[in-house]
Amino acid sequence: MSNPLRMTPQATRIAGHRGYSSAAPENTLAAFRKAREIGGKGVTCETDLALTRDGELILIHDETVDRTTNGHGLVCNMDYSEIAKLDAGRWFDATFTGERIPLLRDALLLARELGIIYQLELKIYNRNNEIFPKLRALINELQCADLLQFSSFDFVQLRALKEAIPDVPTVALSHSRLINPAAVAREANVDAVNLEIQHFPSGEARQLHEEGFAVFLHVPSPERLGNLKSYGVDVEAQVVGWVREGLLDQVISDDVAQVTPTTLTKTSTVLDLGKLKKWTFDPGARILIKPLKSSFSPQFSRSGTVTIPKLLANPSAQWHPGFGPRGMGPPMRMSEVAYSLTLPMESPRLNESSRTSTSTHQKTPLTNRNYRGRVRTGCLVCRARKVKCDEQRPGCQKCAKSNKTCVYRTASRWGSHLTPVHSNLRPISCQQDQISAWLGPENVPPQTETGEYPIHEPPLFLGNSSDSGICETLIISNDLKQANEGLSVPADADESPSNGNRVDAFSQGGDLSITETTRDRFQQTSQLIYFSTTMDLLAAPEVPASSLFCYFMDVVDCPLLSPYDRINWIRIKAYIVQLALQQTSVAKCLLALQTLYRAQVDHLPMTHAMSVYQAAITSFESISGDDTISFDIILVVAFLLCLCVATLPNEDDSNFGVLDGAFATRLEAWLLSGYQSSISLRIGAWLQLLNITTKRPGSPGILSKPLFKLVNDHIKEIPNLSELDRDTHPENSLYDTVATQVFTFYLRLQKMSDRVVEVTHYRRSRTTPADQAEVTDLMSALKTDLASLWEDRPAPLRLQPDKLREHFSTKISTPLIALAGVCIAAYHTEIIVIGRILGDPPFPTTEAKHALQQIRNIIDGDWNVSAEGTLNPGYVRPLFMYALESFQKDEIQWAADRLRQIKNPISRSNFLASFVEAHGEAQRAQGRRVTMKYFCYMTFGVPLPYM
Repeated sequence: MSNPLRMTPQATRIAGHRGYSSAAPENTLAAFRKAREIGGKGVTCETDLALTRDGELILIHDETVDRTTNGHGLVCNMDYSEIAKLDAGRWFDATFTGERIPLLRDALLLARELGIIYQLELKIYNRNNEIFPKLRALINELQCADLLQFSSFDFVQLRALKEAIPDVPTVALSHSRLINPAAVAREANVDAVNLEIQHFPSGEARQLHEEGFAVFLHVPSPERLGNLKSYGVDVEAQVVGWVREGLLDQVISDDVAQVTPTTLTKTSTVLDLGKLKKWTFDPGARILIKPLKSSFSPQFSRSGTVTIPKLLANPSAQWHPGFGPRGMGPPMRMSEVAYSLTLPMESPRLNESSRTSTSTHQKTPLTNRNYRGRVRTGCLVCRARKVKCDEQRPGCQKCAKSNKTCVYRTASRWGSHLTPVHSNLRPISCQQDQISAWLGPENVPPQTETGEYPIHEPPLFLGNSSDSGICETLIISNDLKQANEGLSVPADADESPSNGNRVDAFSQGGDLSITETTRDRFQQTSQLIYFSTTMDLLAAPEVPASSLFCYFMDVVDCPLLSPYDRINWIRIKAYIVQLALQQTSVAKCLLALQTLYRAQVDHLPMTHAMSVYQAAITSFESISGDDTISFDIILVVAFLLCLCVATLPNEDDSNFGVLDGAFATRLEAWLLSGYQSSISLRIGAWLQLLNITTKRPGSPGILSKPLFKLVNDHIKEIPNLSELDRDTHPENSLYDTVATQVFTFYLRLQKMSDRVVEVTHYRRSRTTPADQAEVTDLMSALKTDLASLWEDRPAPLRLQPDKLREHFSTKISTPLIALAGVCIAAYHTEIIVIGRILGDPPFPTTEAKHALQQIRNIIDGDWNVSAEGTLNPGYVRPLFMYALESFQKDEIQWAADRLRQIKNPISRSNFLASFVEAHGEAQRAQGRRVTMKYFCYMTFGVPLPYM
C-alpha cells in the first residue's frame, strides 16, 4: 500500500505548528482558520490532544490551562464545562478575546468545512485504553480519517495506535538523532518521521525516502534564525534547497506564511519597485507582494494613486514572505530578498509617466517593516505608532506626509508644574506674546532657531518629583502645514491679552470663544486629547514608580505569615519595593500580587488580575535558569508568586510546578554554597510555612516534596533583619532579639505540624489495623518531640501578659504579647489535631479538652488578640479546630462568632464560620467526627481555604 504522506518533488505539504500560532492564539479555531487563509486548502495544522476529567477530547498543549488561558489548574482535573468558560485568546492579543479551548469534535467539523488536515499529537502516554476507543468512535461518527494524522514522541504508543486505528497515518516525532531511523520507523509502523533541523543534513531523509517513509521538518521562526542569518547562515535558503531536491514531504512552522510559496500566474505582471514611484489602480484591485531585491519597504495609500513608501498602510496589501515557485529559476536566498509587487493584469492601469529611476527613491525615508518592538527614539508620534522616525527637525517627514503634528521630547525628567500645551494644528490665534502671557514674564522661553517652543509637560507618574528641579518639555514644531487649511484665523490672533493676566488654555475667556468657530474648538480639543493619550501611552510601559506599590506596602497582607513575624513582614515588603524599582521581573510579580489581592478584597473581576499573574509566571520561568541574575532576586520573585497562590482561593490543585526544574537546581546550589543572606533565609523559612499551611486542607501544597525537603533540611536558624533598619531604636533591637526566639519556636512547631499532616488519611492509608498501628507509633514519637519543644520554649511563652508588661516597655510588650498569644494557641492546636487524627476515642481526649480550654482562655483573655475591633488572623486555625473538636452547640457558636470578628478578607473567616456551624450540626446528628474536606465539597461545593 502506498504511503499517504509521501509527496512528489513538485508538491510539499504546508503545516502550521499549533495552527498559525505566531498570528493567533495556539491550538484555537482562530489559529486553524488563519493557517487555512495563508496555506490554502489542504493545509496541515499540528495540534495537541488532551483529555479532561469528564472524558472530553480537547486541543491544548500544556498539562495546565495556566499559560494559554485566564484560568488555573490541571487539565486532567477539570471538566470541560469549566474549561469552556476560560478565555484562551486574550493572553495572545485583545482582538482574540473570547476564543475558547476547542473540542476535537468542533475542530474536525471546521476541518471538513474549510479543508484542513490535523496532525494530532498525543500528549497523554498512559491512558491508551481510554483515548483510543474515544478516537475510534469519533472518527467513525464523523467519517474523518482523511482529515487526521497522529503523532507522538512515544513510538510504542504510535505502534499501538496504528493497530487500533489503521486508517489514519502516524508520524514519529524525534528530538535526538536516530542511529537507524528507517528501522525505527518500520518497527513503530509509522508513515512519517519528523526530523530536527540540526540533524537534517546528515542523510536520514534520503534513507527514509528510500525505505518509503515520508519526511517532515519543523522550520524555526525568522526571529529565531536572525542570529544565524547575521553570520551568513541562511537556514531558510537551505530548506528551499531541500524542498527542490525532493527531500521534504511536509514543512511546518509557527509562522505559516514563512513556509508558504508565493504563486505567480500567467495573468500577473511583476514590477521592480526600485524603478517605480507610483501607479494608479482600479478600486478593489488585489495587490500581492513577494520577495525580490530592493532597497526600501513599499507602502500603500488609499487614494487610488500608490506612493511606494505608503504601501503598507492599506489592509488589502498582503505580505507573502517565503519561497519562490519551483521551476522558475534558482531558489531565492531569504537574506538577499526585499519586495516586488504582483498586480493582476486586468485590474491596474500602469502609469508609465510615473516611472522614475532608482536614484529618485534614495531621498525617500525608509520604513522597516520588520520592526514591531518599542521605538525609543524619534518624535512622540512615530514612537506611539512604533515606526522608525528620521528625526528631522522641526518636523519629521513621516509626520509631514501623514499630516500629523510632529512632537519631540527633550532629555529631562518630570516636572512638578503644569503649563498649557500649544498646538500648531489649532488656528494660529496665540502667537509668541500670548505664549509669554501663559508662562509669565519671567518664564518666557527663547524661540529656537528652527521655530520651536519648549512646552512644559505635566508629570505622568504619581508621587512628588519636584526634587530634581528639572521639567520635562515637549518640542512642538511651529511651521508644519495646517492639518486643515480651511481653518479660519481670528482677527486678533497677534494680539496679547491687554490686561496682562495669565490665560488658561483649557478655559479661555469670552473674547476668544467669540472669534473661534465651533470647528476650531473641536480641532483644539481633538489635539489636546491626542497629546494626552500619546503621553499616557508612552508612560505606560515605563518602569513603575514607587508610588505604584503603595497598595502593596499599605494594604497587602498574608495572614498565613504576618501574625507570627509582623515586623519582618513590613521590613521585607519595603525591601521588595526597592528591589522592584531596579528589577523588572520583581516589579511584574509585585504588581501581579497586589492586583490579585485587590481583586479578591474588592470582589472585582479576576480576568485582568489573572493575566498579569500569568505574565509574572512567564517572566519567572525566563529568569529562573539565567545564571547572570542573582539567586537572591530569583528567590524574591518565587516568594511573590507563592504569595499569589496563597492569596487566591484554594483550588485543591497539584503542586505549584513553576518552582521545579531550573529553580530547584539553583536553589540546591545556593543552599550548598555556604553563604545565604539573612533576608533570603527568612524568605526560605516563610516558604516552608506557606507550604505547610497550604497542605492542611488536604491539598498538595505549594512546594513539591523534594523541594520542601531541600529547604527544610538546610534552613534551621533564622537571623533577625534589623540591618534593614538604618536607625534602629534600642527598643526595636531588643524586640527583634526576643521575637526572633519566638518565631524560631513557631517555625519548629510548624515543621512538626507538617509531620502531622503527612499521616492524615488524605496522604496515606488508614483503613487497616496495621495502618492504624503505624500511625499510632508515629504520633507517639511526635507527641514526645512536641512535649520537648514546649519544655524548651522561650521565656516570653512562659509568662502571662501582666508579667510581660512588667518586664518590657509598652512599645515592646504590646506586640510581644500578641505574638506570644498566637504561638501558644498554635501549640495547643497541634495537641487537638493529634487527638483527632488518632480518632480513639471518637470524642476529645483529656489532653484535647485541656488544649481547647487554653485556646478559649487566650482569646477571651488579655493577650492583645484584637486591634481596632478586629481579631488577629493568627487565630483562624485555633478557632477552626476548636469548633471542629467541640460537640456542644454553644461552644461551636462561640468559635463561629469569633471567626467572624477576623476581618482579614484573605483569611476567608466568614466562610469558615459558616462551615463550622454546618459541620457541628452534622457531627451532632451523626454522633461521630465528620471528615472536613469531603464535607466541605458536599455542602459548599468548594475545597477548604488555606489556614
